[in-house]
Amino acid sequence: MIRKLGLFTCLFSSFLISGCTRVFTPQPVSPNSFQQIPWSVREKRLSALVEWKIRGAFSFNDHSDKVRMASYSWAQQGQTYEIYIHAALNLYGAVIKGAPGSVQLYRGSNKPVTADSPEDLMQAQLGYSLPISDLQYWVRGLPAISKHSATYDSWGHISTLKQDGWTIHFDRYRPIPNQPFNTIDVPRLLELSNGHIDLRIVINSWNGY
Repeated sequence: MIRKLGLFTCLFSSFLISGCTRVFTPQPVSPNSFQQIPWSVREKRLSALVEWKIRGAFSFNDHSDKVRMASYSWAQQGQTYEIYIHAALNLYGAVIKGAPGSVQLYRGSNKPVTADSPEDLMQAQLGYSLPISDLQYWVRGLPAISKHSATYDSWGHISTLKQDGWTIHFDRYRPIPNQPFNTIDVPRLLELSNGHIDLRIVINSWNGY
């Protein structure tokens, strides 16, 4: 019985560290799926994409003794958004609702907690923080509205971006389904680092309105 309890404890601890949520890398699509489009044109099309839904998973490594993994769903409508985060094994769930000037976090039946920024709110309530304010742009393959430097691939997608202390690598681009002539491509894999935190975000599904 003691041996079984010890095994269960080890397994449970490993789940806490590595999580059951798997962050699978999406498969690349054929290069024939893309058109060579100047960045100025791509930027305009992506900037016009202000309502969307995405689902996927992320891993978060702050170089401590564990790597956090979770799945998420994100619905964006203009400047408002709702993000659902589900930790491995359903250990906890959180909902972040944001609008200009106010962000709220909901956990279970607890009263919502309010803050000025989603980053501060997540750090205080979850113990880690994602750069959500910038990710609203980055998940579309766009730079946020601040100083940045970028490199581009041969089709005109951003491949590497340096902004607000982060270095972001974009990969696994794919056209958004049901868009005219498949002219809007978005990344399915983002790898971010700021020297202290490594963040890997996979987008498994994308539904542009």
